[in-house]
Amino acid sequence: MLRKILHRRPLIPGNETILVLMPMYNPKIAQYRSRFYLFPLLMVLWNCSEINSDTNTQEPVNNTKAIAGTVSIQGNVMTDSDVNDINASYLSNDSPTTAQTVPNPVLIGGYVNIPGTGPQGRSTQSGDVDDYYSTTLLAGQHVRLIVGDPGDASTGINDLDLTLFDSLGQASNAQGSGSTKTVTANTTGEYIIRVRALSGASNYVLNLTLDAFQVAATDIDRYSANQDLDLDREFVPGEIIVKLKDAADNTVLSNPTGQVLRKKAGEQGRNSLFTIDDFTNTKNLAGNEKADKFKQEKSLKQKTLDVVKSLRQRPDVESARPNYIRRATAIPNDPYFQYQWHYPQINLPQAWEVTTGKAVDGHEVIVAIIDTGILPDHPDLQAQLAEGYDFIRDISNADDGDGIDDDPLDQGDGVFAPNTYHGTHVAGTIAAASNNNQGVAGIAWGAKIMPLRVLGKQGGTDYDIEQAIRFAAGLDNDSGRVPAQRADVINLSLGGYTDSTTPPEAFTLARHAGVIIVAAAGNEASSQLSYPASLDGVVSVSAVGIDKNLTYYSNYGTTVDVAAPGGDAATDLNSDGYADGILSTLAVQEGNGAMDYLYAFYQGTSMAAPHVAGVVALMKSVYPQMTPQQFDQWLDSGLLTEDLGSPGRDNYYGNGLIDAYKAVDVASNAAGNTLADSTPMISASISVLNFSSNQYQLNFVINNSGGGSVTVQTVSESSTDWLDVSPLAVDSSGLGIYSATLNRELLPINVSILTANISIDSSAGTLLLPVLVLNDNQTYQNDAGLHYIRLLDIDSGKVIKQVQSMAINGQYPFTMDNIPFGHYILVSGSNPDNDGLICNIAEACAEYPSVGLVEEITIDESSPEILRLDFETNFNQIAISQGRGAHYLP
Repeated sequence: MLRKILHRRPLIPGNETILVLMPMYNPKIAQYRSRFYLFPLLMVLWNCSEINSDTNTQEPVNNTKAIAGTVSIQGNVMTDSDVNDINASYLSNDSPTTAQTVPNPVLIGGYVNIPGTGPQGRSTQSGDVDDYYSTTLLAGQHVRLIVGDPGDASTGINDLDLTLFDSLGQASNAQGSGSTKTVTANTTGEYIIRVRALSGASNYVLNLTLDAFQVAATDIDRYSANQDLDLDREFVPGEIIVKLKDAADNTVLSNPTGQVLRKKAGEQGRNSLFTIDDFTNTKNLAGNEKADKFKQEKSLKQKTLDVVKSLRQRPDVESARPNYIRRATAIPNDPYFQYQWHYPQINLPQAWEVTTGKAVDGHEVIVAIIDTGILPDHPDLQAQLAEGYDFIRDISNADDGDGIDDDPLDQGDGVFAPNTYHGTHVAGTIAAASNNNQGVAGIAWGAKIMPLRVLGKQGGTDYDIEQAIRFAAGLDNDSGRVPAQRADVINLSLGGYTDSTTPPEAFTLARHAGVIIVAAAGNEASSQLSYPASLDGVVSVSAVGIDKNLTYYSNYGTTVDVAAPGGDAATDLNSDGYADGILSTLAVQEGNGAMDYLYAFYQGTSMAAPHVAGVVALMKSVYPQMTPQQFDQWLDSGLLTEDLGSPGRDNYYGNGLIDAYKAVDVASNAAGNTLADSTPMISASISVLNFSSNQYQLNFVINNSGGGSVTVQTVSESSTDWLDVSPLAVDSSGLGIYSATLNRELLPINVSILTANISIDSSAGTLLLPVLVLNDNQTYQNDAGLHYIRLLDIDSGKVIKQVQSMAINGQYPFTMDNIPFGHYILVSGSNPDNDGLICNIAEACAEYPSVGLVEEITIDESSPEILRLDFETNFNQIAISQGRGAHYLP
């Protein structure tokens, strides 16, 4: 059988899944067919051979090329100076007097062991019980220890301890158990950090995170210049909260506007509630009471605001403001919601105050997820499922012993890589159970998920996908059945090359049935057409990162309709100690076959598409009659998005970043309901600007995360001379991208850490954006440990070439000669425990071109003599408490 493979296609491990079209031609049956292959992009333990052995294959005399490049270190990274790797450099840090000096903030990868435990290496027999580090910490700053391998009862427990010593030698012991422990600095100053092995041996990551400073930017001085006096805000007409400067207990206040205010509640010396005489009696207003209700209320509110303004001019009044009506903010109590930065980015909490996707008038909103199937026993998904189906016809691909059936259980898709359980991750983003004190939140947690399995061990075919679409739309299909209620939305986080935008019949019929179809634009960083996202009538979704910029992997082009958060697992721009990926439901299968249900950060347009599908579900819950045509019209007119990039539609963001609040507002208006609260709310894309030792410029985005409109008046930092703020790309209202530039030459000496605030003054109030600066007296070179760069055969996984590299100015240069013609993947990582594996938890890991988006490298006659390949590395440091895996939360 001849196989034609596209030159560049995503492959194997990482944080996302993309399906790629592979035309196959069999001359015996003279038949052309398209097959989609699923390549799980989940972090892999790249073993394949002993790390210290010669893994090069016998090299042919002819037909060879060379590969050269660099592996760059992302972020502020250091490595333990006395790890178990026999090839790494060595410098003891086993005592307070030999403590290793490190910057703040920083990720530190290390290894400790009790004598006689762990893999054979430098410290196996003698032990490396303690590692000490010296640094400066801020009051309230957290230090987090992540244990790479906590072990279990069968293999032995690996237990590490974390202790913080202040300048007086006072010790603070870490809280927590299992794989994650945290200790907090009580005051700002110099500290010694100790990591100790209590039992066994393990890699670890020490994370000097800035959690303590990641509070929402604070509203201040809301009442100066009458900026808060907005008719659109909810308050009680005729009621004013007043605080007087003197100690007199005034029960009556006269006002220059002619009104008399009488105290309704309150005590002397504090805020009191005053009412305006005869003000709440609307019968005195002329006109039809029902017809004029809105006008009457607006008139009363305006008069109230006029009185507030006049009171603020009085010398005896310290403060005066309307008696605002507050409502419960729809922030779910799920413990990992705090790491779902991607929800506030699309104004989802504001939308939740209107709807969570729950059924209205008996119509239950259903989102069909056409993917790898589902893990129905995940505790955040158990109660969220509607009727589903398995449409994989090929028994070997299905790996469940039969063809199509009514069980969409995800059997796994890993071959020589771990299972991705990709459909489960997508499902959690759309509708994970929320506000249940567990796990993560889903976008439309009141909706239901229809799992339709089409992707197996070898991916999925066009035919199976189209049968699933027909089922979701309530059309006749090969299952011989239709669901009791069709889906409202279909999510397709899959794709592959196509040369046509004409949709197959199944797509057209589903759209005619009223189903809105959403698909991932693809992850080739290309403008090539991708099936099914580029098809007419399908909503194509590109991906942005936490900074609202198009991600490096996202496809773009004329068929992109909208952008949504897709994440970037190589960054931590919000300094919360975790990668800026998309956090959702997942599982890891243990060696005994049992499932460990947990949560993981993935990245990709596969993660962006379910954000849009979830928002569509919210819209459907308030306006069930919404048609695909209406949605398209609203999207094309910019009513559902925040405009990014060039004004209006562009080829990178389509019509802009999906805005859940705007979308729900539009749908509510179409249903005849006006949202009660249109209050504008100024917000920033990042909660703290963190200038580490090597950073001079950071960008941030200012948004209106509420309703109505807002105008930015000034953005400045006036209390220092070492920080300058300027606009980069803003609209006429002052919303958009700003840049903060640090002049390190003007920083005061002998001060390790400095703080400041950027003041964002707007018509909706003033926002403070905290700034943190690390002022080092010494220069730190980023070092993620000795790296092993490996070239693997794409089919067998065998290591064809391996070289070692030490960090030079934050980069690992490498060269591989005499590469035979073939198809390969390129990976790299550290091996601090000396076990012969790279990309374990708490080890540095890199994959070309990026973790989560591994691509095939083809070496043939057309390749240059030296192929230049550059990629990036960082520690795989997301914590787990049970099970194995990467980028996981327990």
